[in-house]
Amino acid sequence: MVHVIDESLKLVSAQQELVTTALGWLKAPTTLPQRANSALLLANMARTDEMCEMFISRGLVSLLLHLTQIEEPEELSGKVLVSALSALRNLCLPVSQKAGLVESGVLDAALRCLRDSKWPHVHFKCLGIARLLAPLKEVCVQLSQPGTVALVCERCSPAEPAQVKIEGSRLLAGLVKYCQSEEVMRVVISEGGVKLIASLLDSAHLSLRNEALLALNLLAVVKDDGEFKTSLTDEVVVGGVWGVVSAGDSSPELVSNALTFLVLLAEKQWTAEVREKLVMLEGLTDKLDSLTQNDSQTVSDLAKQLAKKLSLNPT
Repeated sequence: MVHVIDESLKLVSAQQELVTTALGWLKAPTTLPQRANSALLLANMARTDEMCEMFISRGLVSLLLHLTQIEEPEELSGKVLVSALSALRNLCLPVSQKAGLVESGVLDAALRCLRDSKWPHVHFKCLGIARLLAPLKEVCVQLSQPGTVALVCERCSPAEPAQVKIEGSRLLAGLVKYCQSEEVMRVVISEGGVKLIASLLDSAHLSLRNEALLALNLLAVVKDDGEFKTSLTDEVVVGGVWGVVSAGDSSPELVSNALTFLVLLAEKQWTAEVREKLVMLEGLTDKLDSLTQNDSQTVSDLAKQLAKKLSLNPT
């Protein structure tokens, strides 16, 4: 037992020495590649709340923010910036640290880099930082400004890698969820955010599909409005939601959330438009018929409601 304790103390001591060395490398006059490697090392170590808290207490945030302001050579391809942002992103994971990081200027730095950098891997890290901080009310308000939402949607363009689009779409879904404000929802809709949120429905990850459905359901409960109607009844959106219903790997929770969205639309004065799009989908009546016999009472009831609204009358 004593041997085990001794070995553990040695590991802790070695880790502390490594952290001290890495923090020292972040300061000049080390080279930019050395500083980038140091930031990346610390990012990989910032995997627990305890490590994040220790890094923050030792002044890591200010060192990383300084790196985000350095004009690095073109040949580094944004390596310094993305390394610093990677570390800052991981520091945003602990709930207890989010407010302090915002006060330190982490969100402002991420938005600046999102706007100014041309590198997609930088955009990915910036969007990740914003998404992790979005649950804070003041952050949600800041991120939901029209100019910021427009920038996020721009970074989700087809020209960007898929991971950037996914991260940006998750951020938009988060803004709808955390703000729950009609004004914010209108901004997301006006900037074309609904289709981006709906794009998460194609994800292989069930949790991302659910994030999209929760946001779409919140959008669907807003009062009848022409702008909302155009976006929410779009074929991409309605078809994507129905795809979740008909997918073989969808959990009862996912199917329930997807059916809820379609029922909410049908309960508005949009039944004709929704029905027109849904009745064109292959296997609609048969699928709803089978869902009325689902083991989940919620799924069964929602399937019956939707069939009734669409005058399909499954057996």
